Amino acid sequence: MRETPTRWLRALLGLAVIALAARAILGHPEDFTLRPIQWHFEPLMLFAAPGLLLVSFACLIGSWWSVARGWRQGVTIWQATRAWGLTNRRRYFPTHGGAVEQMAELAVNAGVSPSFAVGAAFLPRLITLAAASAVASSLYVLNRLDANIAIVFLGCLTVAGSLASAVLLTSSDICFRLSVAIHRPNSIRPVEPDALGAATLLDIAAFLAQGAALTLLGQGVMAGSALTWWVATGGFAAAYVVGRLVPLLPSGLLVREAALFMLLRPTIGSGPALALALLWRVVLTLTELGAAAPFRHTLERST
Repeated sequence: MRETPTRWLRALLGLAVIALAARAILGHPEDFTLRPIQWHFEPLMLFAAPGLLLVSFACLIGSWWSVARGWRQGVTIWQATRAWGLTNRRRYFPTHGGAVEQMAELAVNAGVSPSFAVGAAFLPRLITLAAASAVASSLYVLNRLDANIAIVFLGCLTVAGSLASAVLLTSSDICFRLSVAIHRPNSIRPVEPDALGAATLLDIAAFLAQGAALTLLGQGVMAGSALTWWVATGGFAAAYVVGRLVPLLPSGLLVREAALFMLLRPTIGSGPALALALLWRVVLTLTELGAAAPFRHTLERST
């Protein structure tokens, strides 16, 4: 796929995020000694964290299925699960061709008509991104109600803007402009309002569940973890947005971990934040690949 100046700019911004995290680590080594990691393993919480991740995956699958059903596509929940799981797998193992083409192919194999395939590959990602932005901003506002009124107002504005951007996906004109922007005119159809509402709520529920999973993971490996659900959920949602907007490697690798480290660091300290951000990536990756494993043989048959 041809490289564009925008992709290079996003990659440079991703490098900047990693550089900021590296500066925080190398520039303040005393933080690691002042608040050291106190390892303490709780098996029940360690098992519960992947379980909540699977719950969040179910919500994300339901979101994709809702959009497809809103387009009157005869897609079963099993087909939606297969398409979503294999899409996640391909994010870790990029093949020839762009991500949109790969996801469009999976959408067709899941039962979406070719005329809607690009939209099924593209629009659910935008809805998820808008939901993540709303979750991150709203939790930040709830945690900073004692802050400057301008900061709180900016947070509320971000929440409203995130949800408004999702509503714009019901517009035929906006969807046409998006299809032109990705060089596939008329390939993206607007989302039905009821389908959009259901998809957005399911995406928000998914981020809330993933925040709970991150909280349990922290409590499962560290004694006296100061990580709260509010901070974990808001931090993960914000890191997801950063990893999506300025990716450097597949699946936002390193960029998302760097952002999560910087967001958790003020609450739990540099050492625990770094360890938890890296451990979270391992748990998330293994769970995503495990969720896609039952469908791997169907992918090999279709290629």
